Amino acid sequence: MLGTLEDQTELAVRDYKYREFVVQKNELIQRVRNNLTERELKLLEFMISQVTANDDQLYTIKTTINFINRLFRFGDGGRNLQLTREALMSMRRKAFWFRDEERKTTETVSWLDKVVIYDDGSVELRLDATLAPYLVGMLGGNFTQYRLNDIVNLKGKNTLLMYKLIQSHYMGNKMAFELERENLLDYFNKPDMKWNAFNQKIITPTIKKINDVTIIHVDYEFITRGRKITKVRFTVGPFRIRHGNI
Repeated sequence: MLGTLEDQTELAVRDYKYREFVVQKNELIQRVRNNLTERELKLLEFMISQVTANDDQLYTIKTTINFINRLFRFGDGGRNLQLTREALMSMRRKAFWFRDEERKTTETVSWLDKVVIYDDGSVELRLDATLAPYLVGMLGGNFTQYRLNDIVNLKGKNTLLMYKLIQSHYMGNKMAFELERENLLDYFNKPDMKWNAFNQKIITPTIKKINDVTIIHVDYEFITRGRKITKVRFTVGPFRIRHGNI
């Protein structure tokens, strides 16, 4: 027996979050100064995970708000359903500046092209067509992929942004890379934050959370020039075997 509708939904959620990957070009992560909330970021990751390797364009996604809320553990009840509806509508209104170095252009890009919410809780969503070159037909080595379940487990906007940034530089196995201090501050929209505060509020807690609940393990150290910290070196590898829901 398949059990109740509730059981079937829970099984579908578990199957989806462990099966699906989020795949996108590295530059979409590294160059966009993200203006989304934590909930909106997770909704974006879900929609990107719906793009398949065989897609030649961004198609309309059909799902339900209940499925999304179960997937990301947003909670039950009318209040949480409403918060997700509002987040989707907010994403439709938001736009960002994107610099394309190959074309030598800077353009305004929207996150969503379509949001239709039905009274029964079903939704139709479509990412903006401008994003297609960064999400469709991922070939070569200039893209990253990671498990959607990592996004499910991570909490906090800054933690999500740090995870995405690290994954966009991570090529598998164990490797190290360096990021400029100014680029890190800019990526998190904190250009004027003092470095000690940035380390305490963003770097230290986000790396701890990533190490606690995802399939990668991150170490980091500061690189100095004279007495000034100029870069952060990240060393990334597969997670050490642990128990838990990952």
